[in-house]
Amino acid sequence: GSCVYEVRVRPPDLPPEDVGSSLVLSVQLPKRYPYIAPQIRLEDIEGLNKKQSRDLMKQIQNRAKECAEQGQEMVYDLVLVAEEFLLRHNRTPEEQRMSAWEQMKRREEEAAAKEEHTTSDHILGASYSSDEGTDDDDDHGYHRGSGTLRQSGNSGSGNQSQMDHMNGINSTTGL
Repeated sequence: GSCVYEVRVRPPDLPPEDVGSSLVLSVQLPKRYPYIAPQIRLEDIEGLNKKQSRDLMKQIQNRAKECAEQGQEMVYDLVLVAEEFLLRHNRTPEEQRMSAWEQMKRREEEAAAKEEHTTSDHILGASYSSDEGTDDDDDHGYHRGSGTLRQSGNSGSGNQSQMDHMNGINSTTGL
């Protein structure tokens, strides 16, 4: 027979009262796992619409296919894909009760507050430097803001990286 894992997935790093989305990821491992991708089902989906659910399923299936091609075990990776997706698309229970107009106004206020905070960070002495003799097209340069940023708390580094990304700045460092 085959083994079935069912994992309750919710957005990571959020207090329980802010969690507005969750699901059960059901993964049925075939006999030739991990060389064959498992059968995957999303069950008890909360807080996602049908399009988001389809998009998530597509992302999970793509990751499973990539792992299977390399013969790499994948259940943990599939859970991480689901967690990240839920975190990006999470709406708190309070937001879910709000009208579309109220949600839009809240997002505008948050964006304005973030812009004000980012601008003040920039004024307070954010500086950029690059080595004069380096070629910007080299592959060993580190491009700020080009990765996935998962930030908890209010550390300034995430804001700096986001600001670099918004300004289109690629800083080459010695990393």
